Amino acid sequence: MEDAIKKIGERMRWESDPERCSKCGEKLEKGDWPYCPHGNARGRDAQVATPTVVFKNKNGKYKFPGRSNAPTPKGYQRIELNTQRARDKFEKEFGAAETAKLRENWHQEQIGWEQTLKHNKAGLEYLRDMSPQGRQLYDQCMTDIAKRREKPSPGEAGFHIESNHFYTQGREAWCDKDTGWKDRK
Repeated sequence: MEDAIKKIGERMRWESDPERCSKCGEKLEKGDWPYCPHGNARGRDAQVATPTVVFKNKNGKYKFPGRSNAPTPKGYQRIELNTQRARDKFEKEFGAAETAKLRENWHQEQIGWEQTLKHNKAGLEYLRDMSPQGRQLYDQCMTDIAKRREKPSPGEAGFHIESNHFYTQGREAWCDKDTGWKDRK
C-alpha cells in the first residue's frame, strides 16, 4: 500500500513539474522533443531532403546530374552535398573558379581584338582621307573602338545551384521507372 501511495505521489509530481514528461516522467532538457519517445530535437535536420549530387573526375572537371539518384559515370567521384553549408561552400568555390575562367577568356579576347585592330588600322586611316562619307565612317569606327576599350571586364559568372535558390514546385514533373511511373518534381 505504501508503494502505491509513493507511486501516486511521484506521478503527481511529474504531472506538475514542467521539466518532466507528464506521461513517462522522464526529465526534459531545453531542446528535447516534448512527446514520448523523447530525444534531442536539435540533433536532427528540420526536414530531410535529398542531397545535391555532383560528379568530379581526377582532372577536376565536374558533371551535374539531373537527379540525385543518377548513377556515377565511370572515372568520376560522387560528391553529395547534404547540408546548406556544403551547398553554399561548393557554390562559392566553383563560382570563383568559373569567374576566373570567364575573366581570363575575356582578357584573351581583348588581346586578340587589339591585335586584329592593329592589323586593320591602316585600312581605317585610308577611310579617313578618302571622302566625307569615308571620314564619317572612320569617326564612327573610332567611337566604337573607344567604347569597346572602355567596356569593363565581366563581373561574376553567376554560378548557382538552382534548387538551392529558386522555388522548385513550379517545375515540370517527370515520371520513369525509378518513380514508379508517378509524376515527381
